[in-house]
Amino acid sequence: DTDSVETPLSLLKNSSCDGKPECLECPIDIAGHSQGNTHYAYVLKSISNHVARVNLTDGSVDSDWAVVGPVANKLWVNGESLFVVNSGANNLQQIELLPGRLETISVFPVSSNPYEGISAFGRHWVTLLMDGSIATAPIESPDQLEMVKLPTP
Repeated sequence: DTDSVETPLSLLKNSSCDGKPECLECPIDIAGHSQGNTHYAYVLKSISNHVARVNLTDGSVDSDWAVVGPVANKLWVNGESLFVVNSGANNLQQIELLPGRLETISVFPVSSNPYEGISAFGRHWVTLLMDGSIATAPIESPDQLEMVKLPTP
């Protein structure tokens, strides 16, 4: 119920940074997940290379919950893991939600600019913006990449 929020949440580690350009956090994507009766929002902060975890049940914020590589631009939850597409590092990262352990699980060709992703039909799917293709891999074996070349107009 967003109407009952009395104090706005801050994703900043240092609340005195609020509004200062040197503290730019740049939240660009969000995903939700519940663990028991606790509901979380995971917020990707691209410029600071962090994921913040917001406890929607009690309003607490862990602004630096996970560190991801440069130019991360998409995240989503599948099962008990958070997945992060990272254009700067050309990879897909998996973060286990309970311990918060991060692992790079797929590496894409240099300069392919992985941009968007989902997990569906037993596979991860990631668009490679500058390669004109989609990378796909089984969820259970994310290092076994296949490239699906898209037709050019």
